[in-house]
Amino acid sequence: MHPHSPDESPAPRPAGSPRSIDPRRLRADDLRYLLAVSRTGRLVTAADALGVDHTTVSRRVTALEKSIGLRLIERGPDGWTLTEIGRAISDSARVIEEAIDRVVDTVEGQDSPSLHGTVHVSAPDGFGTAFATPALVRVRRHHPQLQVELITATRQLALRPSGFDSP
Repeated sequence: MHPHSPDESPAPRPAGSPRSIDPRRLRADDLRYLLAVSRTGRLVTAADALGVDHTTVSRRVTALEKSIGLRLIERGPDGWTLTEIGRAISDSARVIEEAIDRVVDTVEGQDSPSLHGTVHVSAPDGFGTAFATPALVRVRRHHPQLQVELITATRQLALRPSGFDSP
């Protein structure tokens, strides 16, 4: 669990106050943890994607919030969602993540960049079993660093806006 409740938040800065964030206190690696939570909406799932314990995810996001002085995630009915500033920071953090991915691709000698990250696919049960699963297996063979989450249900599926990236 996140160390502070959804009603608590780091000391907010008044609107229009001078920038008081020391960039030396920001850890770029903490942004990876925020991105993982933004993609999954769950600390445990984010931890699995990062290969760490969920308490590490919570601790790193809390450290990022403390260094910035603002809440970046909030607990919602379906997991964790980004605050408005959390979404803005997450969008900026994707550029850093993409640069790191390009470095990895360069070191591994790949001519074209491989796909990285998490893809959420929602489908009805029958379609998911008959069509989506085989297609996703083929995609994963070509892009082993891509995480795929297939969500199937017999009821109408609701898409969480915070769990999906916009183009």
